[in-house]
Amino acid sequence: MSKLAHSDEVAMLLIEAAAHGIKIETENVFPPIPTREFDWSAIDGNTYDGEGCKIGRGVTEADAIRDLLEKMDIAP
Repeated sequence: MSKLAHSDEVAMLLIEAAAHGIKIETENVFPPIPTREFDWSAIDGNTYDGEGCKIGRGVTEADAIRDLLEKMDIAP
């Protein structure tokens, strides 16, 4: 996937989240583990207050956002 296509996908997911009052914040975590499944994380900046809150995770930024939206029962 090209960088532009990836950016477009992220933009569409952010628009979907904003329509539901969700402020997506992402981070490239890159933990020191052999799998790249958890390189990106996404949270709702409006409601996240620590342990127990939903966190989306994925190989890409878009995957992490999509995972968070699914955990919040919002189908992107």
